[in-house]
Amino acid sequence: GKAGRPVSDPTTLNDPKYRRLTEILRDLGRAAVAFSGGVDSTFLAAAARDALGSDNVLLVTAISETYGPRQQGDARRLAPLGRCRLGPAR
Repeated sequence: GKAGRPVSDPTTLNDPKYRRLTEILRDLGRAAVAFSGGVDSTFLAAAARDALGSDNVLLVTAISETYGPRQQGDARRLAPLGRCRLGPAR
């Protein structure tokens, strides 16, 4: 299967579902992605960056009792890898 392939993998970029996702994102023009630093939000952030460019993507993390310092640190460490801005949601 295709699980585990990096977003930059040519077979992922040519996957019909991935192409459809980037088309939907492109139609938005700009996007804010709820970003935890986990696999799903990291994938969506990368797809948004591919579709919109990093200047048009804001990664937003929660600040709450259920989203602790470790998770916030993970998000802060991963956000620069996608060259996207990271901001808190309060």
